[in-house]
Amino acid sequence: MVKILVADDHKIVRQGLKKILEDESDFSIIGEAVDGYDAIEKTGQLSPDILLIDLMMPRLNGLEVTSRVKHTHPEIKIVVLSMRSSESYVLKAIQNGADGYVVKSEGIQDLVTAIRTVSSGRTFLSPKITNLAVDTFLTTSSQVPPDEYSTLTAREKEVLQLIAEGMRNEQIAEYLTLSIHTVNTHRRNLMNKLEVKNRAELVKFAYQQGIINGDR
Repeated sequence: MVKILVADDHKIVRQGLKKILEDESDFSIIGEAVDGYDAIEKTGQLSPDILLIDLMMPRLNGLEVTSRVKHTHPEIKIVVLSMRSSESYVLKAIQNGADGYVVKSEGIQDLVTAIRTVSSGRTFLSPKITNLAVDTFLTTSSQVPPDEYSTLTAREKEVLQLIAEGMRNEQIAEYLTLSIHTVNTHRRNLMNKLEVKNRAELVKFAYQQGIINGDR
């Protein structure tokens, strides 16, 4: 039996995925997560075989969750669900440790196949994705310099996403259990590293990186 944790911030999507996947006799949905932090916590608590996670998660995006889960639980397979099929997002997901990438516009059978494929130790990519581009990336990734986002610390990435989602410094401090001074320091460091001048430019950077949707 393949134990699956479903992480998506939309309840109707989680319920739909649960109903569809539990129709498969060898799948069991053992839990649901509503944001990135919840996904990390539930992964540690429930030890699923598969973490099925939306790319655009609130509080902590799916790419960052993937990276952290793979660091602490390398045995857990991760399948990323996304509306985006552009190669840049796929490559970032693979860089962060994703075992599968499924474009939401594909049929449910692709998702079922993805789960079974990664469970067997192989990688799955939706047919919409150009495999040649991924192969090229995998053979040249060691020569690619790190992008600006990858130079940020884990805490800076958290603060960046919360700023981009519209939280004020006071709210961020309370949410992350930090002092206002510490949050301000992280914000200044972000602006210096990313060479931006204000919050609006931080939000723009987060959107360009795929950390948030335009409607968040």
